[in-house]
Amino acid sequence: MNDKALAWICFTIASMTDARITQFLIGLGVAAEGNPLMALAMNSLPHGMWVIKAMVSLIFLLFLKKLSIEFLLALTFGMCAVLVWNFAILGIYTANTFI
Repeated sequence: MNDKALAWICFTIASMTDARITQFLIGLGVAAEGNPLMALAMNSLPHGMWVIKAMVSLIFLLFLKKLSIEFLLALTFGMCAVLVWNFAILGIYTANTFI
């Protein structure tokens, strides 16, 4: 497996994890979707967030040979930063709930 494929796998895992945690936080009523395009998709399509995340991941896979490893790593680290933010919100909510 090459570095680009591994970066794509990491991005896809981070992206899908972000979708699940975001939906969980929205369901709790403690967060809202910050990306206006994703919010539109969520309000317009059934399972809109999953559809968009899957399409983006598939597009990256189709163009994997043309994308640079630096670009893929930047996207992956960016998505991981979003995950850290979501986990922080979840941690704050959990701490306030059980105290």
